[in-house]
Amino acid sequence: MSVAAAAQDGGWTAGLTAVSGLLGTLVWPATVLAVVLIFRRPLVQFVENLQNATVKAGGAEVTLTARAEAAVVAATVDKSGPGPTQPDDIERAIRSTRAATTALPASGLLGRVALWVDDKPDNNRHEREALAALGLGITVCTSSDQALSLLGTRTFDVVISDMSRPEGRRAGLDLLAAIRKTGNEVPYVVYAASASASDVADAKSRGAFGYTADPSTLLQLVAAAVGGRPS
Repeated sequence: MSVAAAAQDGGWTAGLTAVSGLLGTLVWPATVLAVVLIFRRPLVQFVENLQNATVKAGGAEVTLTARAEAAVVAATVDKSGPGPTQPDDIERAIRSTRAATTALPASGLLGRVALWVDDKPDNNRHEREALAALGLGITVCTSSDQALSLLGTRTFDVVISDMSRPEGRRAGLDLLAAIRKTGNEVPYVVYAASASASDVADAKSRGAFGYTADPSTLLQLVAAAVGGRPS
């Protein structure tokens, strides 16, 4: 049965089962695109199932890199809003993720730890899944005060922060300033809903490693930030 037929005749569950069967015969990017374009929202369940299964694609075992790709694709779909996600956006996300992971050592980000500051952490769970698939440990907190407390007692390899929180519209940059005041030079990445050229330039001038609204670019920034620090 085709994926499309499964979606029509058996609903989402049967369709996802058909997609899982296709993993044995299709190359990975094509499979991801099929899932995204046909199922869109049930992709969340697809990614969760993928992380708990050994999958074959084109006769070769899918590695953690592929699991990171799937999570980045899910994040890209979520960020694109209610309209259809363009195949070019998905292909770009996959290419960008591979560029980030190719630059990592064989161990990936294993043994490295990030502090992720966001008052709505559920909005970024796919991005965290992508980084976790590459070995990154992640501690989540929801306020600048919590972040500063954690940074005072533990060592992190990178801090990822949103920009606007109930504590202020530019809470992300305010937290960066507070961290730097303590003498802590941990790499700092802002991951926000939008990222204008002026926002990016402003953040970098204040000592941020990077600023982005794009899931795959976030992966690249974190990989570069952590990869440049001694283990």
